[in-house]
Amino acid sequence: MHDMIQIRCRCCELPQRVRDQPGEPAKICSACLEHCGADEVSVRRRAESHLEMALERLEAARRAADDVYRDRDRYKEKVHAAYGGREIAIRKLRALAENHEQMGKGVCSCRTRGRASMAILDQSWVRSMIQRLASAFHGGGVPQT
Repeated sequence: MHDMIQIRCRCCELPQRVRDQPGEPAKICSACLEHCGADEVSVRRRAESHLEMALERLEAARRAADDVYRDRDRYKEKVHAAYGGREIAIRKLRALAENHEQMGKGVCSCRTRGRASMAILDQSWVRSMIQRLASAFHGGGVPQT
């Protein structure tokens, strides 16, 4: 059994997959083998065949590009939705942090000990995101949600 290899066909000049044969590698693809010859009919068939092959590849490339653009648009929408959700969550955490600030020894600024919100707000990534939001709004104010 012979493997497939890729060549650049000397006739159509397109990259083509052909069966690897022992000895010298193929120089002409199987599609072009069908229209070899110097007579008028062969020359016309060759031109038509090359045009058809080029149009098929162009159409395949256009379909692939359409798929890429469709995927890009779909993922862009998902990214925007994710960022929007994240921003809302961070704003809510920022508002929570303004109302329930750690005063020390597990006591909240509302004078409650052991508040569950303090465990959430004390996580380093939450503090980091709140600080980033505050710096994004220059004055540290929280936009209303």
